[in-house]
Amino acid sequence: MGTPFTFPLAIRRRIDAILPYAAVTLLIFVAVFSLYGLWGKSLRVPIVPPGGDYAASALFAKTAMETGWCGVNPRLGAPYAFECYDFPMADGVSFSFFALFGRFSNDVTLGINLYYLLGYILIGLTSLFAFRQFGFSSPPSIAASLLFAFLPYHYLRSEYHLFLSAYFLVPLMIAVILWIYRGEAFVRPSARNRLRFSLTRKGTASLIICLSMGSGGVYYAAFALMFLLAVALMLLLRTGKFASLIIPAVAAGLIASSVLITLAPNLWFFHEYGDDLEVAHRLPSEVDTYGLKLTNLLLPITTHRVPALANLSLKYSMQGSPSGEGAEAIGLAGGFGFLVLIVCLFSETPAESRSNLYLLSRLNITAVLAGTIGGFGALFNFLVFPEIRVYARICVYIAFFCLAALLSLLRWAEPRVGGTRNKRLLFNFAAALLLLAGIWDLTPDLRMYPAAEHVSSFQSDQNFVRNIESAMAPGAMIYQLPYMPYPEHGPLLKMSDYDPVRGYLYSKSLRWSYGTTKGRPAAEWQQREANLPPKDLLPSLKLAGFSGVWIDSYGYPDGARAIIGQLRELLQINPLVSADKRFSFFPIANYQPAELIGLSGEEQKRRRDASLMLPVKTGFPGCSILEAHPDINWRWCKQDGEIQILNPNPRTAFYTLRMTLRTGEAQTSTFHFSGDLGSGDIQANSSGTEVVRNLKLSPGLHRFRIDSDASRVLAPNDPRDMHFQIVNLQLTRQ
Repeated sequence: MGTPFTFPLAIRRRIDAILPYAAVTLLIFVAVFSLYGLWGKSLRVPIVPPGGDYAASALFAKTAMETGWCGVNPRLGAPYAFECYDFPMADGVSFSFFALFGRFSNDVTLGINLYYLLGYILIGLTSLFAFRQFGFSSPPSIAASLLFAFLPYHYLRSEYHLFLSAYFLVPLMIAVILWIYRGEAFVRPSARNRLRFSLTRKGTASLIICLSMGSGGVYYAAFALMFLLAVALMLLLRTGKFASLIIPAVAAGLIASSVLITLAPNLWFFHEYGDDLEVAHRLPSEVDTYGLKLTNLLLPITTHRVPALANLSLKYSMQGSPSGEGAEAIGLAGGFGFLVLIVCLFSETPAESRSNLYLLSRLNITAVLAGTIGGFGALFNFLVFPEIRVYARICVYIAFFCLAALLSLLRWAEPRVGGTRNKRLLFNFAAALLLLAGIWDLTPDLRMYPAAEHVSSFQSDQNFVRNIESAMAPGAMIYQLPYMPYPEHGPLLKMSDYDPVRGYLYSKSLRWSYGTTKGRPAAEWQQREANLPPKDLLPSLKLAGFSGVWIDSYGYPDGARAIIGQLRELLQINPLVSADKRFSFFPIANYQPAELIGLSGEEQKRRRDASLMLPVKTGFPGCSILEAHPDINWRWCKQDGEIQILNPNPRTAFYTLRMTLRTGEAQTSTFHFSGDLGSGDIQANSSGTEVVRNLKLSPGLHRFRIDSDASRVLAPNDPRDMHFQIVNLQLTRQ
């Protein structure tokens, strides 16, 4: 008989290395399709109900598909454009996926479903890699990877918070932190020239991971910076050498630089057009609303498969004020690991696990102290930067630390079971089975998605938009009623926030009015149009170039019967109605208002340009919100205030600025003006001094700085820094 064929040793080792990752991929694929009941279902239908934050995520995804990034989208915000600069998002990794997907398909629903489901596999693969870096064997690591992929945080974020649910970079960042703590070599000197260095494999991997981390979501990046600081302090205490801070500092610098590069378009936009105080500005007090609670981590999920456990969490949540996002649970396995890490803070650990558990316990307590309500994160939020407010999202890192602690304990116990191969195999099988049971503990029955009524609603919307698009010319503009501000407006009667984006999601070439950012001049134009009665609205829309009017009956107390009736009478046509009777559409391409009949093309263009002229926008950095009585309005300013005036139009405009400056005392104070709108000095006291300036406003942002020597006004129970008032400011076009 011939010698049995065997693979060379090098190939066998590669196969052995790949098999665990193949197993994770297969197991997660089967688990996801089984848990969601997706066998035989179409991925061209949303997995979750397509409303609210799902629509917001879909807006960003489709914008990236069509434009290559989330910047300017000319198919939204008509007759202007949608700009996402006022809502900074450091999610370049996700945008890149959709930009690539957009080269092959324009089906945003399919893209979202694929990205969300692919996220489970990517999280499983990256967490397996990270667990293996800790030295854990394959069977328990595979099981723990599945647990980490199926955290409640993942499926509760779901496609609503699509980019947050893609936390596959977190395990890779933890692996980098582990390498730094262990003192792994990231560079090696050249054999020929000691002054030249090259990156090792782990150095190259760390470089890529840190740069990707800065573009993988600002929360995960911010938390990574915090853990790098903790590791730096541990290394300094362990070695006593400041040189040990170099590698953590380089890693932190790479992440911070990547965040800044990703947000560079937003920062440029703020510099050129000023800050929009109506969008995405968080209050320091919000950190306690969205902070971490240990009870949310350790109690079962409120949708647990065991009713008694589900009721336990519901009973607790009804007794106190809610906090966090309700998605922080880490399950029984994670909870046991959490207790292990707490114990490790106060006791010695077995020698072979000491390094891992020491690091994990310190990282875990860092996360708890930073994320918990009233913790260090709250102090940072209050004193430095209030935009990072949802510290409950640090639960993803905590979950990994806790699962790694559990694996450390299993590794310590494994040799104590016995030395025979069969006993160890049996131990690994039991450990894996125990951890896999955690998926049952962590996940509810998800087969309810997508429900039949959600599929019906989606198909009705999709077919309705396709019917409209087939009757319209490519690029035709559709005006949407009622007007809903963007973003974060909240529900409008039965309309969910972001509902108007549905038309855009299912169209290929039409332009839609929804998507002008509130607080910006284009949004004021939209709101002004929406407030017009139908007899005035139609001529104005026709002049602006719109070809149709879309009506969502859910946004009207009477189901839109009144406005539909008025438009039907004015246009003498019946609207196109969606299958579910929710939406109506009136084409106005053939409508000829009496005001425009007989006008030359040049005159119509002149009137159109005039109607689309955006209002000049003012901002007041260093000043408080506007206060008013019937005949007077004012805002208090610090000692050095500023008036920002934005001309959003493409041509120069001439305005007259009129205001009164007033202090809080009879003594005269000096005010110095500077900036690109002129300079000068005036005197003012509590009686007030009127200021009048003729302004030539070229397109863009103009700054009018006001410095004063006025004393601070102290008012009971008012912590504001108040020195002078800007009273009755008016900008009149010349």
